[in-house]
Amino acid sequence: MLDAVLSTVIKPLQGLADTIRIFLAVIVCILPIIYRYISSGKRSFAKLDELFNFLSTLPGGRFLFNRLLLWLSTTYTETCRPTVTKISTTEASAYIDDNVWMRNPFSSIHAVALANLAELTTGLAVICATNHRKGVRAIPNRIDMEYLKKARGRITGTTKINLPTQSGPYQCVAELSNSKGEVVCRGTVTWQVSVKDS
Repeated sequence: MLDAVLSTVIKPLQGLADTIRIFLAVIVCILPIIYRYISSGKRSFAKLDELFNFLSTLPGGRFLFNRLLLWLSTTYTETCRPTVTKISTTEASAYIDDNVWMRNPFSSIHAVALANLAELTTGLAVICATNHRKGVRAIPNRIDMEYLKKARGRITGTTKINLPTQSGPYQCVAELSNSKGEVVCRGTVTWQVSVKDS
């Protein structure tokens, strides 16, 4: 009951604070973004890792990436408020904090929020890898979760990948750990990779 009351109060306040921070981040980041677009052309933001790395160098840029761009591309996952910390063609990591609206009746993070984090981390790495390889696409078609212990506090998801060079299913494993470094669950996301013949 207390969690429901806290959610009703905290979530709107957090949304208001995010709106103000996004507005300020846009003000700070807009000129460097325009300059990069003018000097490098529209391809300057074509690759996910390059966009993330560029915005991470700007004050408020990483926040802007995490709140605004993730909200625009993955609205459902954004409800868990993930924070991306690393994106590359071979790995990705992100974390979620233990918010009251994501708790289950056992006062731990809900299983579906953990599945969202697993799908997000594998998705960031796979999409980044496909950005760097012409004629390669991928879409998730299965998620298997193994829950090892209750997830409380900050949960960090990490994944390492080596995208195949041929079409077919590809399994990516995301390990989700608590702040003590204990693995609380493991998500295996199967991606259907399509490689177009050159």
